Amino acid sequence: MGSVDLPYIQKKTNAQGRTYWFYRRNGRYVTLPGLPGSDEWLAVYWSERQKDDASKARADKQTRTKDRTFNRLSLEFFNSPGFKKLAASTRRAYRSNLSGFLEQYGHLPVPGVKFQHINKIIGDMDDRPGAANNLLKRLREMFKLARRLEWIDRDPSEGVSFYRLGEIHTWTDDEITQFCKRWKPGTTQRLAFMVQLHTGQRNSDVVKEPWPRDGEIRVTQVKTGAHLWIPVMPELAEELSLHQRRHALILATDSGRPRSTAGYGNMMRAAIREAGLPARCTPHGLRKAAAAHLAEAGCTTREIMAITGHATLAEVERYTRAVDQRRLAKDATAKRSANTRVGTTAKDSGNDPKTPTQSTN
Repeated sequence: MGSVDLPYIQKKTNAQGRTYWFYRRNGRYVTLPGLPGSDEWLAVYWSERQKDDASKARADKQTRTKDRTFNRLSLEFFNSPGFKKLAASTRRAYRSNLSGFLEQYGHLPVPGVKFQHINKIIGDMDDRPGAANNLLKRLREMFKLARRLEWIDRDPSEGVSFYRLGEIHTWTDDEITQFCKRWKPGTTQRLAFMVQLHTGQRNSDVVKEPWPRDGEIRVTQVKTGAHLWIPVMPELAEELSLHQRRHALILATDSGRPRSTAGYGNMMRAAIREAGLPARCTPHGLRKAAAAHLAEAGCTTREIMAITGHATLAEVERYTRAVDQRRLAKDATAKRSANTRVGTTAKDSGNDPKTPTQSTN
């Protein structure tokens, strides 16, 4: 007789003193025939155990899949150290980017998602390319986390293409003049416009700018945490002098509370429309215009960064690319014009009497 030192074994003895052996698991009893440890006894035992082991494996897999939904992954993502290190405004933007996706697909298991699913979701957002690109960026970050958690072996968004977007428009001098004609000095809209144009800050930073001290506006950028001291230009100082200083922040509401970034954006977009300007003119475009004006004045990239607070040279160069191209093109044209090489089309009018005629043989 073989060993009976096995799990899930139970024996019972009846009133007549007869002993029965059972395989008991998950509330289920199966009588084991023959003598304990015999071939017949063990055959039934192992058959029943294999059935239950396979059932448990299937149940465990279903449980793991059920727990590995996008909703669960989003909780892991939002509680990760990397996410918590982001600025509060960036965290809000990330949640906003993902909110619609999670509402519609949050219940789906992450391991079951394929390339074709993500490709279709992004493809169906062709009317909102900016939002589609932001969503794809956030999903790729979450899929990286899912791989580290060993939920998936590869990123299903790999190969999904971003939409091509145009650069943010830089306000032209004519557009700036048109806005200022509609919104006269002393109006809140003109004040907000001048603050953003002359300090070159993002919407989220403009609403938090305090009144100047010692001729400087001190800014702590929401996105980067950078501390900036920005000298007040004469045009901005003149506009500031037309407004009563009643609160700590320049653009505080009438009740003295900080203006929200969204509220500021709505106010400026309404003012831009009322000035008859095209939709390409956005508040953020004033930040780009500020960088362009500094570049046109001959400021170095690092001097521009000291005002705008950009973290890398590449970011500032992107803002000033058009200015650099125009200046370089002018320099190139001037050099070419100064070239005295004989035979240029400019000097060959076709009426030069000294031009030799073609000889014939």
